[in-house]
Amino acid sequence: TASMTWLLGRSLHRPTLAFNWVEIKPLWQFSYLQTMEKFINYANINFDNLVIGKALGKEILGVYDVCKRLLIQPMYVVNPIITKVSGPVMVQVQDDIPRMRNIALRAFQMAVTINAPLYMASFIGAGFIVPVLFGSKWASGVEPFRWLALVYFVRSLINPLGGVVIAKNKVEYGLYSQIFISVGLIASILIGLKGGLIL
Repeated sequence: TASMTWLLGRSLHRPTLAFNWVEIKPLWQFSYLQTMEKFINYANINFDNLVIGKALGKEILGVYDVCKRLLIQPMYVVNPIITKVSGPVMVQVQDDIPRMRNIALRAFQMAVTINAPLYMASFIGAGFIVPVLFGSKWASGVEPFRWLALVYFVRSLINPLGGVVIAKNKVEYGLYSQIFISVGLIASILIGLKGGLIL
């Protein structure tokens, strides 16, 4: 099919090698900023494991990581559905600020409606949930489970708002937010290690 398209269409348009930095600069900037944001976001999600494993040992890291992987799942399952629906719609109405604000608020409301009961139940009921899911030997995971539930609840609410940044072509704000999260994460871990982690 591609060969036939090329043979029949070459009389109408013959591809040529061309490079114009001015034309590709906006695309390059968008892609570069998005890539950096995703890279820093990945580092943010995994940096705490690296520090805890190094400072407190593999046994404590194992408990922490299992709790973390369980609690991150609702955000990974629910939020992509919300952003895949709301994101393209916001792009279509990016010049209509009231409509885009309404769509963003609806996406945020949906994230709260779905995630809040899951994470609040995990925070409040950690003392019951952890022994039931993992057994009595995992009682040391109750506190990490409880506070990680709160952390990922907050992150699950921030995530859908990223569609607004992309719709308005302000991807640099997404990068700045990830850098801000990195600074807060590093500070939190250093304070926690200094004060001692109770497991």
